[in-house]
Parts: sequence; structure tokens; C-alpha cells
Amino acid sequence: VASAKDLQSKIDAQVAEDLDRLRKLQLDDGGWSFDPGVKQDDGSYTTQSKTADPSPTSTAIIAFHAAGIPKEDPTVAKGIKKLLAMQKPTGMWKVASKTGFVSTSYALHALSRYFPVDPPNYADNQFNAIENESLVQTIRRVHDASVTGDPKFVSVFLDAADHDSAFVRYWAMIGLGATATGGGADGLAKGIQDHSKLVREAAHWGFRQTLINDIGWNRIFDLAQDENDRTRESAIRALFMEVDSVMPGSNMSLEELANVLGNAMNNDPAPAVRGWATRASWQWWVWNPPIRKAVNEAWVQLLKRPEPNELVDNAIRYQSHALFVVNGHIANSSKEHQYKELQDLILALRDEMREAEEKDEVLYKRLSLRLVAIASTFYQTRGGDGGPGQLGYSTPFADSLFAEAVLAQLAYSEALPEDHRYGEMFKATLEGAANIPDEALQEKLVNYSINGPERFRALASESISDPRLVSLIAVPEQLEPMYAQLWRGAYEPPRRPELSAPILKMYSKVRWIIPETDEQKNEILAFIIPKLGKYKTPSEIEALQDSQTKADAERESQAAWYIAESLGSAIGENPDMHFQNVAEAFPVGAVNNAEGRYWLEQVSWILEYKRDLPEAKVDPNKVPPVDPFEQLRTRALQLFVSQLAENADTRNRTRAADLANKTALRRNPEILVALAALVEFEKDKNVVENAKKVLSQSTNAFKKSLVAAIKEEPDHGLELDGSGNPVVPEDYYNNIVYFRDFVIPEMTKVLRGDERSCMICHGKPGRVPSLELYAPDQVGFLDTKQLLVNYRILQHRVDPEELPKSKLLRKPLNVQSVKEDGHQGGRRYQPDDPGYLIIKQWSESQVEIQRKYGLPARNKK
Repeated sequence: VASAKDLQSKIDAQVAEDLDRLRKLQLDDGGWSFDPGVKQDDGSYTTQSKTADPSPTSTAIIAFHAAGIPKEDPTVAKGIKKLLAMQKPTGMWKVASKTGFVSTSYALHALSRYFPVDPPNYADNQFNAIENESLVQTIRRVHDASVTGDPKFVSVFLDAADHDSAFVRYWAMIGLGATATGGGADGLAKGIQDHSKLVREAAHWGFRQTLINDIGWNRIFDLAQDENDRTRESAIRALFMEVDSVMPGSNMSLEELANVLGNAMNNDPAPAVRGWATRASWQWWVWNPPIRKAVNEAWVQLLKRPEPNELVDNAIRYQSHALFVVNGHIANSSKEHQYKELQDLILALRDEMREAEEKDEVLYKRLSLRLVAIASTFYQTRGGDGGPGQLGYSTPFADSLFAEAVLAQLAYSEALPEDHRYGEMFKATLEGAANIPDEALQEKLVNYSINGPERFRALASESISDPRLVSLIAVPEQLEPMYAQLWRGAYEPPRRPELSAPILKMYSKVRWIIPETDEQKNEILAFIIPKLGKYKTPSEIEALQDSQTKADAERESQAAWYIAESLGSAIGENPDMHFQNVAEAFPVGAVNNAEGRYWLEQVSWILEYKRDLPEAKVDPNKVPPVDPFEQLRTRALQLFVSQLAENADTRNRTRAADLANKTALRRNPEILVALAALVEFEKDKNVVENAKKVLSQSTNAFKKSLVAAIKEEPDHGLELDGSGNPVVPEDYYNNIVYFRDFVIPEMTKVLRGDERSCMICHGKPGRVPSLELYAPDQVGFLDTKQLLVNYRILQHRVDPEELPKSKLLRKPLNVQSVKEDGHQGGRRYQPDDPGYLIIKQWSESQVEIQRKYGLPARNKK
């Protein structure tokens, strides 16, 4: 008793504190925002958002009602008035909500608590039939009775269930479903067997409600084995439900249910029964662990057996996909929180596949074809929470099962006569190969990307799910045919997607094993650094007199430009290609425009080549080491600056202005001087704008804008100067600059493993509400206000007291626990990846920064 009293006193104290907080968080207009506020030392709360929304306003009103606060209370009265004012002319409530469904529901619930309607009182005979009643009157009477949900009118519905009119019987089924009592099961059974589809639709819904009340299981099992096809179909549809029968202790036999569903899935002569049984079985598998083994066995038979009906075959495909993604699809897979029985199903199917490979060629082909179809479902779709997505392979052995199926199907295609070899089935198989992290399959896809049918090379290249699994040896025998194909596409622009694009992906994405010796490295430079000497400017081409010579020169120049632009970007993107022999080949002196374009893409990595990882906390007394590549970096800077000049090719100048926002370039004073000059002569507004973005981040300009941004924060905690501006300490300023120059670029960088960046999800509005950031623009620029918001948001994801538990450190590694979900984007880093170490260093620096300067309240956009 003492403990109970103690608990009650704690509850009362918490309720009083929460109500006080709600009163203090109420906005001036009477509403509440989503911002829960941060408590200050004086007991007040500061909030960033001042926009009232129906959802938090409604839940606040519901809380006051639950605490027994009357509607005359000033806070409640003001809140109700604001809630009513937010109602749309259509009757709905919607501000932040995308559809308004949820906020409208909250609003109706809140208002109904303070303004309840007395439930109607129906007389026992109110819905009895009257003498000489017309059909319209009968329909109205049964309809009105059905919406009461009152069990005392079951007899009315049972009488109506025998009526000649299907419309009357329809409302009888609705009424029996709404009451969901044992007394209505006989009437619902009649509806299940009705010759009218209208009635059967209502009856299977009504029977489902009755089953949820744990009534009528044996009756529905009998109906599911009736001799009439339509009756069995409706009975199976009644079993299609999301119900946990285990925790409530249902009296239903899961064993009998499994037999009924398994027989309906695999043996029933009616296609509709087989299709609906597949859907129902999937739901029962998800919600009822004891039935999973039996459903697994039935599912193996389902995928093994032939299916003559195309609609049912399609149902098998999509329901199998739904089952195979219960551990997450490609965008939200989980390796920790798993349905373990899915692994059992996958292993059983793999055993069947391997046995069929040896003993039953027809079955082997059927299984591989089915699995490939499942794997290709929702091709390239990566929905967020609740959205569809292609298979994820987090379940153990799923990768090997589906890889074997895809490889088997590819082998089958290759064995066909040449004119039938590469059709739609081959295309679907390549689509199904996407995302499967199997080394043998990835190598196969690389081979198709380079040597396969030209019209499928791009598709094969796109299906390479993880280039890290593919390693190509950078030797002339490998590179020469790829390089030749790249140039073929360059000379034939319409065929570039088939010929050149797959090769460029190989250059930019896969792991290249670079030879050890300088002699071998120099041998492959010819396939990495293109010879672009035949390029001519438009004015040089125009000066040519012979028309054929002019046409040839134009063709050569277009091809050279394409190679310079695309191969330069590919080499610049792949760190495996950033070795010393390439860097030392950087040209000395003048280059033509195409050569300039190629090397422009290499400047950024050359400036960072073999430098130590940047430190979040800089020691001002530390002497920088001697740079053995100083002369090389100087050449690279000279070329970059030359491409910003007024006499540079306009395409190169545009590209250089885009690249100038990269950290290694933005920090260089020579480039800042060149950009300042560019602003004076450049006519292209976009180029000028990008140049100004870089200049706005020079030390003086950035400090000024940062002070202005911090000044707008009500709780920045910094001292003020005589003009009322915050004084930003040097270590604080350097920490924000590190965040700007290294953390944000790292989160924006596309990883070659899955060709996605952190910002693809976290920078897209509405995609990840729990961590939504401002995404840099196409050149990597964020204005200072947005940068500071991102800084604050991520400060709140660092736990200075228990740093290893910080979400900013755990989520990228996809750390999961019983109380913590994994990262929907999967594992982004290994603990020793340079990119992760940058994030880690910044997180570690926050321990001292937050200790010295506090943590402002803002933690979202």
C-alpha cells in the first residue's frame, strides 16, 4: 500500500508538472505547436516554432480533459476556440499534415470529449418490420438498424438475411458484422454463400469482425471447404486479417487454420481461392509466430507448383515479395530485429533449388524464374517507412538464394538460340539482380556491362548493387577493351548510353587493384589519362577550308570533349585511381580546352593527396610538415585558376566555379582572388552566383554572416560586444568552420557502395522527420543560417556525457539494440573509414564546446 501511495504521489506530481508545461507552451493565439519547448532556469519554456497546428492543439485539449479540467478553464476555452478557427471550410483540419486525416481525427476526438453527444436510446421494436412495407422502406429500416451496432437487433438482421432483395441482405450483413456476436454467425454464413457478390462482400467483412471477437472459427473453416467456389473464396477472404491470436489466447486451432490455408493455397481448383489464400497466409505468418513453420512448408510448395492462372501467379509473386521483406526492403532492412522464421523459409527454398538442380530440371527452372520475378518486383524503388521497395538482403542466406536463382536464369538465357537469348526475360533477370550482394553475380554483371548485348549494358551496370564487391585488376588486358569501347561511344553520341555509360561506371565505382610497380602503373596511364591533342576550338574548326577536314575535326573535337568531361569526372570520383603516377602526370604549362577540362576534375583530390585527416581541434603551435608534393599542387592550382580566367573556355569556367566550393579549393586565397575577378566580367548569372557563394565563405564574410545568424538565436549563450553582437570565441568559430568544411561535405558525399549520400534522405523534406537537415545545393553550398541550423541539430545528436551512445556516432554504423532501431539507410561506414572519423572527431570536439558554451534549444529545422 505504501508503495502504491508513493507511486500515486509521483503520478500526481508528474501530471501537475505536465499541465503546467502545457499552459506555458500555449501560443498567444490559443493553439499549440509541435515544439515541446526547453525549460529555462526561471521555469519558463522557450520554443522555436510559433505556428499552431491542429494535432498538438487537439492532444493538449485531450490531456486537459483527461486531467478533469473543465471547458470553462481559460486555457482550455482559448484552445478550443483556436481549434475551431483552424477548421477548413470543407470541415477538415490540416496544417502540417499531408492529408489531414490524422489531424482531423485528433480534432474530432478532442471536441467530442468536451462536447459529447448523448447516445441514442432505441426501443426494442424500433426496427421491426411494418405492415405493407415497401422495398425502399425495408432497405432504410435495415440500414438504420445496422449503423446502431446494437446486439439487441440481431434478430432484425437475421430476418433480413433471408429477404429477396440483395440490398436488404447487404445491410443485414453489415449489421451482423457491426454487432459481431455468436447469434449472428448463422446469418453471416448465409451471406458467405449468397449468389450475390454484393452480399458476399458485406458478409466476409462481417464474418471477419465476428472472428476477431473469437467467434465462429469452426464455421468459417467448414465454409472454406465448401463445394461452391464462391463460398470458399468469401470464407478465405474473411480469414484475411491482421490479428494476433496468441496473446489473447484464442480458442481457434492454429493447426487447423494452417491446414485450411495450405490446402486453399496449393490445392483448391478455384483461382480466386488460391489467390486470396496467399494473401491471408502472409498476414497470419506475420502476426502469429506458432503458425510460421506450417505456412513456410505451404509456401515452399506454393513456389514449387505450377500455376495455370496468370492473376494468381501475379498474386504469388507480390505476396512472396511481401513475405520476403518482413525484415526490411532495400531502404529499411534490419539485421538485428528479425523474423527468424524467414531464414528457415529461405534455407528450405535454397535446399529445394539445389536438389532440383541435380534431379528436376523443370522444377529448377520454375523455382529460379519465380525467385527472379520476386527479386525484380518494385525494381529500383526505395520507399521510406511504409513505402514499397525492392528486396533487401539482410536475412541470412537470402543473398545466396536469390543470387543462385539469378545466375541460373542468366545461364538459361545464355543457352538459348542467339535470336531468343536476350529478350524481356533477360531484362527482368538483370533487374532482379539489383541489390544482391553476391560476388559471383556482381562479377557477372560487370562482364555484361562491358561485353554484354549493347542495349542491356546500361541496365547491367545499374544493377551492380555494391561495386565494393567487384575488384578489377588495372592491367592493359582489362582496361584496353574498356577504353576502346568508351571511345566508340564518344564517336557515336546516340549509342553513348549503351557503349560508354557502363564503362564510365566501372571507371568511377568499382574497386580497382592497382599494380605494385611504377612500370606497371605507367603502362595503364594511357587508359586513364586520355590523349586529347586532336581537340580544336570552334574558331579553329571554322578556320579550316576543306569541308571534309572540317567535319572530321568537329567529330574529333566532340568526341574528345565527351571523353575529357566524362572520364575526367569518373577518375576524379574513384579514389582507387588517385595514385601518384596519375598525379605526377599533371601537365606543365598550357593545355587545350579538353585537356583543361579533364585535369580540372583532378585538382581537388591532388590538393588533398596524402594529407593527414583534418583535425577538429587545431593546435595553433603545431608546425605543419614539409609537403613533398608542393610543386605538384602548385601546378594544379595554376591550372584551376587559369580555367576561371576571362579567356578560358566558358564550359570550363562554369565547371571551375561549381568545383570552387569544394573545401580544398574554397580555402585557397589565389582561387578567391580569381573568383573575385570573375564576378566583374562574367555574364552568366548562374556562374556569378556560384562564385559569390564561395566568396561569401571567405573568413571575413563568413564571420560576419555567422555572427548575424547566431544573434537571431534567443539562447546562444555567448557574450555580447558593445553593439549587442555575440562575440564568437576562436575555438567555437573554428569548430563551426570544421563542420562546414568537412562534416557537411562528408554527409553530402555519395558513397560508391550504394551511390547514396546522407543528405539524399536527411536533406529531403519529410523523408526522415526525426533528423531533417538543410541539404546543400548542387555545388555544395549552404547559406550560413541553414548551416547553423544543421550545426545545432547535430549538436543535439551528440551526448557529451556518454559519447559512444551518441546517435550521430551509432546510426551511421547501423548499431541496433532492443531499445534502439537501426539506421534505415543501412550501414554507411566502417569504424575506421576516413569519412566516419571526420564525424567522430567533430562529435568528440563537442564535449568541450558544449561544456564551455552550452547547447542552444534549437534541434530541428
